[in-house]
Amino acid sequence: ALSGASFNGVINGSAQVLYEQRFEETGAIHSHATVAMGALKYALLDQGSAGVIMGRDGWLFTAEELDVSPNFSSNIATSAARLAQAAEKLRAHGAHLLPVIVPDKSELYADMLHRRRPQAVINRRPDFRAAREHAGLPYLDATEPLRNAMPTGPVFMHDDTHWSPLGSRAVADAVAHALQHIPLSEAMVSTRATGSRAFNGDLLRFVPTGVLRPWIGPAQHWIETFETTIQSQGGLFDNTAI
Repeated sequence: ALSGASFNGVINGSAQVLYEQRFEETGAIHSHATVAMGALKYALLDQGSAGVIMGRDGWLFTAEELDVSPNFSSNIATSAARLAQAAEKLRAHGAHLLPVIVPDKSELYADMLHRRRPQAVINRRPDFRAAREHAGLPYLDATEPLRNAMPTGPVFMHDDTHWSPLGSRAVADAVAHALQHIPLSEAMVSTRATGSRAFNGDLLRFVPTGVLRPWIGPAQHWIETFETTIQSQGGLFDNTAI
C-alpha cells in the first residue's frame, strides 16, 4: 500500500517512484536477481550495466569519459573563461590559483579499451589547454607526471575512476614543484607505508556479480596504504600562509 501517495501523486507520476522504491526495499529476490543478471552479462557477454566500459585485463572505465554531449566544444571555452574570472577574483584577495588538467583514465590506458575514443574526446585536453592559454591562465597538465610514473605501476585503480596512490603522489610532486616559487610556511611531513588491503573500486557497482565474483570476476585488486603526519611550525593561532 502506498499510504504516502495522494491522488495527485498518482496523476503526476510521483507515486510510481514511491512504489518502485518500496518494491525494491521489500522484494526478497531483487538483490539475487541483480547479481544473477550481472553475473550472466559479465561471464557470457563481457558486459556491465550502463555507465561502465569493460576493458582488457580487468580494467574498467566510466562511460562518461567517452560521452560527447551537446555543445561539447563550446563548453570547454566557457569553462576556461569562467576559470580565468575565478583566478582573477582570487588574485585580488592574495590567493594563487593553479588549475590542474586531469587526463582521462581512458587516455592514459587507451590500449586497455576495446574501442576507439571519439575524436572530440581525443581533442578535449589539447583544446582545454589552448583555451586556458588564450585566457592567459597558468595551469599544470598532470598528463606528463602520470605518464612518467606509469612504468612503475598503475597510476589509476583498475576498477575505479580515481588515481592510485602512485598516481596521486606523482601529481602531488608536480604541483609542489610548480608552486615552489611561492613562499609558504614550512612543515615537517612524514609518510610511511602501512601495508595493503583489498580494494573495491566505484566502478564495480556497474558489474554486480556479488557472491559469484570469486569464480567469474572481476578480479580482486589491492591498494597500498599510507599514513601521513604533518607538523607545522606555525602554532595554533599563528597566521600561516599554507
